[in-house]
Amino acid sequence: MKKFFLLAILLLNIIIIPQTINILWSYNENSVFVIDDLTKKAIVGYMEISSSPGFYMYILPTTNNSKVTVTNVWIGKKSISMNPNYPTKIGYKIFRWGYGMVSGDLILQFNYPDFDLSLNTINVTLDFNFIPMLSLIDF
Repeated sequence: MKKFFLLAILLLNIIIIPQTINILWSYNENSVFVIDDLTKKAIVGYMEISSSPGFYMYILPTTNNSKVTVTNVWIGKKSISMNPNYPTKIGYKIFRWGYGMVSGDLILQFNYPDFDLSLNTINVTLDFNFIPMLSLIDF
């Protein structure tokens, strides 16, 4: 009986409270970003992602050249997962209340051994994936 009751509350929570994710990204997608030679990091604009309640997310980056890969992604100081099996948790959820937000510079770190970036233009595509928090208590 307890399991049925908890399942009913979970379903009502999902049906009654829709989740909206708000994204603000200040960036000109036609501009060129500079990769630091020492850290191999580039700032690609400012990003703010928020939702009530919290959520999980991961980013799948791709480039147009197999010799250049994105190895890390940060929004502000928060490292964002690039693995669908282990998404990054943003915020919290207790029953139907909670809040999730991440903001700051969007920073990409690259790996390009034996490749001269000064002679080539690299296009980067970021596939953002968001997963709602569905459990009754998700810490």
